[in-house]
Amino acid sequence: MDKVTKAVLDSGTVVDNLNYVVGVSGGPDSLCLLDILMKLTKKKNITVIPVHVNHKLRENADAEQAHVEALCEGYGVKCNSFEVDCKALAEEHKVSTEEAGRVARYQIFNQVADFLVKQGANPQTVVIATAHNADDQSETVLHRILRGTSLHGLMGIRPIREGDGGYLIVRPLLNVPRTDIEAYVKRANLEPNIDESNFEPTVTRNKIRLELIPYIEQNINPNVKETLRRLAQTAAIDDDYLEKIAGAVYESVCDEDTVREAFILHTNKMQNLHVAILRRVIANVLKDFGMEQDMTLRHISAVMEIMFGDDPSARIDLPGGIRCEREYMDLVFTVRDLNKPEDPGEDAIHQEMRLIPMILKASEYDRETTRLHAAFDYDRFCKAYPGGVSRIVVRNRQEGDYIVIAGGGRQKLQDFFVDSKVHRRLRDRLPVVAIDSEILWIPPHDSFTSKGQREKGKYSQNYQIDNKTRKVLFLELVRTV
Repeated sequence: MDKVTKAVLDSGTVVDNLNYVVGVSGGPDSLCLLDILMKLTKKKNITVIPVHVNHKLRENADAEQAHVEALCEGYGVKCNSFEVDCKALAEEHKVSTEEAGRVARYQIFNQVADFLVKQGANPQTVVIATAHNADDQSETVLHRILRGTSLHGLMGIRPIREGDGGYLIVRPLLNVPRTDIEAYVKRANLEPNIDESNFEPTVTRNKIRLELIPYIEQNINPNVKETLRRLAQTAAIDDDYLEKIAGAVYESVCDEDTVREAFILHTNKMQNLHVAILRRVIANVLKDFGMEQDMTLRHISAVMEIMFGDDPSARIDLPGGIRCEREYMDLVFTVRDLNKPEDPGEDAIHQEMRLIPMILKASEYDRETTRLHAAFDYDRFCKAYPGGVSRIVVRNRQEGDYIVIAGGGRQKLQDFFVDSKVHRRLRDRLPVVAIDSEILWIPPHDSFTSKGQREKGKYSQNYQIDNKTRKVLFLELVRTV
C-alpha cells in the first residue's frame, strides 16, 4: 500500500459509511486527498462530495475551477463549485482576503453538509475534510509562536475537531509531509493547479515557509518541522487535560439568565482557581458567545481585571458587541445590538406602565390586595402638596431625586441604589413614582437585595397611614404592554 494512503488510513479520519464533503482547490494537497478518498470509496463504503470555491482573486481562477470540475468528472463525481468575491468580503468585514476566503470556504462547506442532511443523510455521517498537511502544521505552530500564543494555540491544527456548523472537520493528510504529497501526485500522474502566490514571500505565512524555516533547517535544526509537530502533539495532550478541568469548573460557576439572554459567572466561587483554569473558564464564556476567532489574551486579562478590581460595577466592551459587566460578586456577559442606541429612550421601563391614582376612605383600603400599588395618608400629602395629586408621575430617575427614610431624613436616590446594590446598568431604567424631586415609591424589582423590596418595593416614609388616617391616596401601577 502507498505510504501516503497508509498514513491517511492510520490517521483515523477515514471511517466506514461516512459522507465526506471535501474541499478541493485543485492544488497538489487537495488533489492528493481527493484521489486517495476516491480510491477508498468501495473499500470503506464512503461517499465523496467535492467542493471547489472560486475566490475570484487571480486571473486564472475561472480556468482553475474548470480544471477541477473536469478532474471530478473523470472520477465520476460532480464538483460542487461556488464563486465568492473575497476582495469585497474582506473590505466589508475589514479583514485580509486570506481570512475572508477561509471564512467563506467553511460557510460553503457547512451549506453543502446541510444540503446533504436535508436530502436524508444522517448528520452524524456527514464530515468535512480539508487537505492540511504536516508542513502546514509546522508553519502554523511557528507562526503562532512568533505572534505570541497560549498553550491552546501551540496545538496548531487539530486532526479532528467540531466545526461551527456542528459537523466534524477532519484533516487526513495532517501527518503527511509536503514532499510525500508531491511524490504521490507525480506517481499518480495527477495534474494539480499551481498557485503562484504561494511562492511569493510577500505575506508572513509565505515568509515563514520560504525563508525562515529553510534558514532554521540549514543553520539551527535540520529537523525543525518535525520538532514543531511534536510540540503541537504535546501541547494538545496538556491542553485537553486542562480543558477537561476548566469545563467542569465552568459548569459549576456559570448560570444562564434567559430573561436577559446573559451568562453569569459567580466570581465568589472562582477566587481560589489557578490562573490557568481561570483564563480557560473566561475563554469558554467568550467562545460560547462566538468570539473564538477574535479572542486574545488581552481580552481575557481585561475581564480578569474587572473580576478582581475594586469597582463593583465595572464593565468592558469586547469585539462582536460582547459586554462584560460586574454586578458585585458576579460577572454578567451579554451581547449588545450594535445598531441600537444604549439610551433607554422609548424603551424605558416606565413607558410600559401607567399610574392610576385614587382617593379611598380608610375603611375601603385593603392592605392585603394583590394589586401593584402604594398607599399614603391623603390629608398629609395634600398638606405638603396642595392639589398635587395630578403632578404625581411614573418616570425614570432624575438629578436631585431623593426619598424620605425612617426618622424623616432624606436620602439621595443614587445613594439608595448603591446601598441596595442595584447595578448601574439598571438605575436609569427602573421606574419611580414621584412628585417633583421627591420619590414616593420605587416599585418592586428583582435587582433589590431585600426580599421585602423585591416583593413590594421601597416606600417613602412620609405620609404613612396610621389609625388617624381618614383618606388614603391609592397609587396603582398597571402595565400597558
